[in-house]
Amino acid sequence: MKRLVIAIMAVLVVGLPLHSFAADRLWDKEPALWDVAQTYKLTRQLPDKFGVEGPVWNKRPVPQGINLCNGKLKAALWGPCDKLTVSVSKNDIWQRVEPNFNLKPPSTKQERTAAFWGAPPYNKPQPRPAGRLILECGDFNGASQPEVSTAVRNGLNTFRMAKGNAAGELKFLVTRSDSNIIALSGAFSGITNAVRARLWRGIPKDAVCQAGSDGKFFWIRCTLPAEKTFPSGFEFDFVGRVVGATALITTNNVDRGIAATAQIAAGDAGRFQVYATVVTLAETADPLAEAKKRLADAESRGFDALAADNETWFKELFARREMGRIFTGDFGSPLKDIILPFFYMGSWQDRHCLYGNPDPAKYEGDAWYNVIEAENAPWSGLQCFNEEFFTGDFVAGRDESCVYYTKLVNFWWPAWQKHARDGGYEGMYYMRGYVPPIKNDVYFSWDKAAMTGVDWNSIGFSYKMVWNAFDYGGRDDAFLRDAVYPGLRDLADFFCSLVKMGTNGCYHIENSCLRENLTGVDALDCVATAKWVWKTAIRAADILKTDTDKRQRWQSHLDKIQPYYQMPDGTYGSALVHKGPPSPAKADAKPPASPNPDGQDVVQQMKSFNHFPIDVTDEWNLDLPSAERERAFKSCDKFPGDIEHLLGINPDQWEGPGYYLPHPWLHYFTLKQDGSFTNRVTLDTPFKKTMACWFEPERLCNSRSGTIYLFPCVPSKFDVAFKDMQARGGFLVSSELKDGKVTCVLIKARRTDECRVMNPWPGRGVKVEANSAAVNATRNADDSYSFATAPGATYRLTPQGLAPVSP
Repeated sequence: MKRLVIAIMAVLVVGLPLHSFAADRLWDKEPALWDVAQTYKLTRQLPDKFGVEGPVWNKRPVPQGINLCNGKLKAALWGPCDKLTVSVSKNDIWQRVEPNFNLKPPSTKQERTAAFWGAPPYNKPQPRPAGRLILECGDFNGASQPEVSTAVRNGLNTFRMAKGNAAGELKFLVTRSDSNIIALSGAFSGITNAVRARLWRGIPKDAVCQAGSDGKFFWIRCTLPAEKTFPSGFEFDFVGRVVGATALITTNNVDRGIAATAQIAAGDAGRFQVYATVVTLAETADPLAEAKKRLADAESRGFDALAADNETWFKELFARREMGRIFTGDFGSPLKDIILPFFYMGSWQDRHCLYGNPDPAKYEGDAWYNVIEAENAPWSGLQCFNEEFFTGDFVAGRDESCVYYTKLVNFWWPAWQKHARDGGYEGMYYMRGYVPPIKNDVYFSWDKAAMTGVDWNSIGFSYKMVWNAFDYGGRDDAFLRDAVYPGLRDLADFFCSLVKMGTNGCYHIENSCLRENLTGVDALDCVATAKWVWKTAIRAADILKTDTDKRQRWQSHLDKIQPYYQMPDGTYGSALVHKGPPSPAKADAKPPASPNPDGQDVVQQMKSFNHFPIDVTDEWNLDLPSAERERAFKSCDKFPGDIEHLLGINPDQWEGPGYYLPHPWLHYFTLKQDGSFTNRVTLDTPFKKTMACWFEPERLCNSRSGTIYLFPCVPSKFDVAFKDMQARGGFLVSSELKDGKVTCVLIKARRTDECRVMNPWPGRGVKVEANSAAVNATRNADDSYSFATAPGATYRLTPQGLAPVSP
């Protein structure tokens, strides 16, 4: 009885159930992702027309084709049964012509259309499709379109066709990007027509294409015009090989294109394989020889071995996806019908793309609006420093979705240094624009305004991702020194040379704009970016124990930068300012509301896109008092749903997609289950609450201020847990919430750093242990706890009795 009383008293004091720190966690009730993936299959009807499977943005082609991408090779399976087609492109196949900067801005609708699509004479760099792999068999003309089953454990696509006595079983596979093999296995019976495996490419105006064969391999070779990156012209070879059946190879013009065709007699089509690949001059000096080598290797290994290789890769992928995973104790439908396809489809892509993960050092480029079959893509089909707000991906452990930015800034760093020098600045800089996959000797963008523009905020878009790779990703000091700090140091010097001292004793950014809206001086997001660059460079230099003199200079500029403009309602914004009385052109502008601190008159006030200090520079965060967080939230009148969860506001609401969007594949598969996730959603069901946390992992773990907050914006009455989410400082955090109380906190350190955690049990003390040994932890005035960490150690936090009185 005495022990029972003591146990009950302990529960009353700590405020947690007896089982709180037992082993029955929510994550113990859910299977491993790989175990579920063993039997899970996507089932989709094969479309008879070309399309690309994925989120429908702008004018994406429909219907949706079966996606066969791998990060380098982009492919879509479609077509009627008698003409099965795989459309193919590769993210290093580009027409890299330099743009024409000497044209006047387009004025007519026709000129604007030509400029948008990069048509001559605008000459924007453009991606080019590789062509099509087509499997023809006339016996299946008019057959019903089959259902395609895709195994997420290896990407194997299987389906059957039938018409009359004719039957066919086909398997399609794209191997991982190190080999880039398109593999087809066919087994036909009861057919009377020959089977043709054809490589086809439309005849472009700006390239020379030829079909060829050596009796064993057959191919299409295309050569694009010479330019500075490939002064002899760029070449790519689309090469095929038929295995398991005798094939007669011919080359000719077919359907307004050039073709190389391998014909298999009906009697030999009982079982055969077709292997194809695309190799470019960016990969090797002899693309055709390399392609033959890859296909010979595929032939010797066989179709099943290629599928087994894919399975090894996907097993590693699903193991990585256990990191940052969210648990509710139930991984049944519809959740698994969203998460498994999301991980499978998102396995290869950069966050700005849907189908590829380009490497600029290999002259690759891609963007989500670059459609596989398009000869001209909007915005040149290139990455733009325009919507890179993906810290949540790092929190969820999906760092590789943002690795492009680290590669990009380091590849272009020397050219961007020259760009700064040519402009009369220090360090290096780059503006919002499109960086084509070209030789990095001179910074180059078809958007001339991007080279002389005023949106200095663009630097913050992508470089935040580079810093996050270190700060969240647990990378070591060598990575910081070699991959992060050089460019960061240059950016800090650049902003020192950009700002100008004003008569009010503050530094100003005199030519700046709020996003794409001209504001004149001290646009809020540009000031926020300058502050973030200086603060982060100081932090990095301090870690590396270097550049003491630069740290002092950066700190001086940080201390004297112009404060954010304050609107009449007390919120923050930006102001279009004008010296002296408004000009006649500004006659319709709003009358001045208040003077600018530097003696200029405000002629227009703007709050659009004031989210920068929240979701890019992390300046407005959970450490602010609630009133300040509310004011920060009200300062943003564009896409408030993008940032409210970062401030702990409206936990039972989700609004999206906003400007920087949830992960597109995650949103895509969620909409297939619940079409309500298009606008503002009230989180009133377990499913909606679960998906809100998957969309916004910082609802569960937010460390943007440098302090780890657990469950800061979790929906009400929701039991949820997470494992190994990444936090600033390189920490891996696991925790559980049951019945409104935190029941488990584990923090693993990957670097030597101080860990700061907001008390998960307000009003109680916190005990920190590592390997059952007590760790000295300091309670701070805000009720957070700080303690030193060592790499590889795991720290367990548990609640104690009443906390000591705050100092």
